[in-house]
Amino acid sequence: MKHAVFNVLNIFGPIVLALMGSIIALWPPAPNGNARTFWFAGFLVIGATTALSAYFLKDELNEMIMGGWHFCYFKTMPSEAKNLDGPFQLWLVAPDGPVFDVNYWISEAGTTAKDPGYWSLDQRKLLLPIIHDGGHAWDRALPAGNYRIEFDGRNGHWVEDLEITVKDGKLKQTIRVVGFGDKLLLEEQG
Repeated sequence: MKHAVFNVLNIFGPIVLALMGSIIALWPPAPNGNARTFWFAGFLVIGATTALSAYFLKDELNEMIMGGWHFCYFKTMPSEAKNLDGPFQLWLVAPDGPVFDVNYWISEAGTTAKDPGYWSLDQRKLLLPIIHDGGHAWDRALPAGNYRIEFDGRNGHWVEDLEITVKDGKLKQTIRVVGFGDKLLLEEQG
């Protein structure tokens, strides 16, 4: 209930302020009466209420505008691997919701931009305007190995460590995603 009230205040507060401003501009109050004080108090109350509702909805507004703390990562589908010699189809997964303005770079694990291995796997690609939530087959496949995948989105930077191995005749992977101030976002083995 409280959330709905803040949503209504956040929507109608600016509208009421605009209407009040229009009325004042078209029909200014008399300089020697109490009307100016009432208008001032009205602007103050409506403005403070609107600002307070925006403050309480800040996480929701951040998620709507910037993508919140949503992230995406690459994985393989071990259950669908037919040929264990590789390379293995990658899937791009956005587990919690859409991610906006995404770019990524795949490199060998343990390399930086100063190492030749950093530039050996990937190439410049277009910015992806939106990655919808869920999993999507991607146009890349990787052989077994250890990889570092760096992501940049509208909401920040995160890094995935992806290890793809074949053990006991089965495809296995280890995924670890860290970002948004070194926060552990995902850890998965399978």
